[in-house]
Amino acid sequence: MEVKITVPDSLKDIPLHKYQQFHKVLEVNKDASFDDLFIQEKILQIFCNLPLSDAIKYRKSDIDKITEMVAKTLEQKPDLVLSFKLGDTEFGFIPKLEDMTFGEYIDLDNSIGDIKNLHKAMAVLYRPINKR
Repeated sequence: MEVKITVPDSLKDIPLHKYQQFHKVLEVNKDASFDDLFIQEKILQIFCNLPLSDAIKYRKSDIDKITEMVAKTLEQKPDLVLSFKLGDTEFGFIPKLEDMTFGEYIDLDNSIGDIKNLHKAMAVLYRPINKR
């Protein structure tokens, strides 16, 4: 039986909430490495949408290759994304950072340094595009 597993090979393939979910796992398991079985299980579950009940059917060498691919993807340096589409709405990076309000700055400052709150920082930095 042949099964296809989708493995992210670019940071664009990893939604922020999945990265946050995995980071939380790493935080709780600070001494773990990408070779640890538990971390490999979580990589398969979170990034490849593969339930553990299916993962145990694969060869260990294949699981090692998949987790290595994901680890390399997570090491990539992200590019600045100026715009993206989510549903029917197109979002763009705030055009002038110096024009943000003091309240927006406070929200950004309070959330950008904590991966758990990174989605809040993105809400300040990216806005729906109303005009070009």
